[in-house]
Amino acid sequence: MAKPPVPILSLEITAMGGDGLAFGYTATGRKIAVENATVGDICDVKIVQRKRGISIGRAVHFHKYSPHRIAPVCAHFDLCGGCRWQFASYDQQLVWKQDFVRDSFRSLGFNDIEIAPVLPSPQVYFYRNKLEFSASDDRWLDIPELGQEVTSKNALGFHVPNRWSKIFQVNYCHLQTDPSNQIRQTVQQIAEAIELDFYNPVSQTGTLRNLIIRTTNTGQVMVIVQFYPRQLDKQEQLIEQFLQVCPTMHSLYTVQNDKGNDTFYDCDTVLRWGQPYIVEELHGLKFAITPKSFFQVNPAQAENLLTVIQKFAQLTNQEIVYDLYAGTGTISLILAKQAKQVLGIELVPDAVRDAHRNKELNNLDHVDFVAGDMKEMLQPATIAQYGKPHLIVTDPPRSGMHPQVIQQLLELDAPRLIYVSCNPVSQARDIQLLGAKYRITAMQPIDMFPQTAHVENVVLLER
Repeated sequence: MAKPPVPILSLEITAMGGDGLAFGYTATGRKIAVENATVGDICDVKIVQRKRGISIGRAVHFHKYSPHRIAPVCAHFDLCGGCRWQFASYDQQLVWKQDFVRDSFRSLGFNDIEIAPVLPSPQVYFYRNKLEFSASDDRWLDIPELGQEVTSKNALGFHVPNRWSKIFQVNYCHLQTDPSNQIRQTVQQIAEAIELDFYNPVSQTGTLRNLIIRTTNTGQVMVIVQFYPRQLDKQEQLIEQFLQVCPTMHSLYTVQNDKGNDTFYDCDTVLRWGQPYIVEELHGLKFAITPKSFFQVNPAQAENLLTVIQKFAQLTNQEIVYDLYAGTGTISLILAKQAKQVLGIELVPDAVRDAHRNKELNNLDHVDFVAGDMKEMLQPATIAQYGKPHLIVTDPPRSGMHPQVIQQLLELDAPRLIYVSCNPVSQARDIQLLGAKYRITAMQPIDMFPQTAHVENVVLLER
């Protein structure tokens, strides 16, 4: 029988990683990642797993606390993995994000580029316009509850990190403004009062699966309740009672999902009450948000992100712009105000439908959106129809762009490229390949997700 790993004693934490983990090195040079520590801590560490060749541990005793430490705001901080950097001052979080962007590019030889300071978020709490809560009939028990009689094991909350089947009860979340917390509490109270079964992700039994709350900066609220198709009469009771007592709301949808996971993008959404979409406003434009819409979750900071993109674009109403990985058309429509023609290309048909709705909502006729794989769309037929672009904006997934797309961008030979990314590592890799024809002339990191390690980065490339 293998012996448990011996705790690492008095490890000094010297750096923060882009995944939110802290790092230190043993006397033998072994790199250790620590989940609950920060730069300046000296702690004993218990190894809990190995991942990609790195030992990952948790601090079990602190000999010295970091000067950057502050008291976390949220009562769920020790259990929830959503706001991992809550124990550090916001100014220090921005420093670590700046370091991460710089190191991501320097590791590939970009040593002389100038990186602007990370643009801070206007709000560091209550900044999200979307939260998703999972239900469980076998919730994760808090330590004080262990060994005691528990009257209810229902939960409507978040997944315990690294334990997909375990949900802990959320009493109050600091990520979304009211009435988010009130809506979640109301749904749970009604469900328990009418004895609606909460879902069990292991046995796939129960009825109430999931609750999504979407809000906008215009004050509108959308609620999406996801069920396993059982107890249909009690589902109706929940909806009827919720409509009688719920706070101000503009849309209520339900979803019947009998799959093994909570994703509902391949399920039908049924409008039960109110409007088919809610409206967000950015830069004087309106954007319709449907249940399946992708939209920036920090709208106040999204305003600043779009301002940076506009500044880098340098448009004069004469240019043809291609917006790659266009989503629901936010960047396309913002740039259309200063461009001659904009083409948005997006893989997901539902997103393209939303983009066309947003185009009509804002009466912007010189924008078009097409659905298709990027490699197949950046072909001569597209160029012949829409013209050769003067500016290309690309905002790909975290994994970055396919090498064929990068080669097609080089062949398109646009005077300027703007590369927006939520992953500076893959972004730096792609830009290195684009270096055959382009050079970096400006870089602006933007903090879209305070209290986390994530950072958005906008890079201007010129031919």
